[in-house]
Amino acid sequence: MDELITHLVSPFLSHPDQCEHNIIESKAAVLVEIKLHEEDKESFTDENKFSVQHILSLSTGNKKPVLNVVDEFTEAEEEEESSDSESSSSSSEEEAVETEQAEETNAEESENNEEE
Repeated sequence: MDELITHLVSPFLSHPDQCEHNIIESKAAVLVEIKLHEEDKESFTDENKFSVQHILSLSTGNKKPVLNVVDEFTEAEEEEESSDSESSSSSSEEEAVETEQAEETNAEESENNEEE
């Protein structure tokens, strides 16, 4: 997945060597956070983001990809690096969790409807 993200994003960037990414996976979603050079933040358009996210959706199977350009990675990466850090959720991480919960609820409702 790391190589795929690098391969997909690099053509849109003036400074691909300064691109970093963080991947957070859950049962229902794959959150991809990308840190870019300041110039690249301005040139990486919504259309580029949509194109990359669309291709990621093909590679993630049933999981919904969420692609976000960020200034700092979420706490989840820092917690892996250091167990001393405190946990605080970012909007990106919350979005992935909410998506997962909504899909689980929909699956449960679908099962209940089939039983009736």
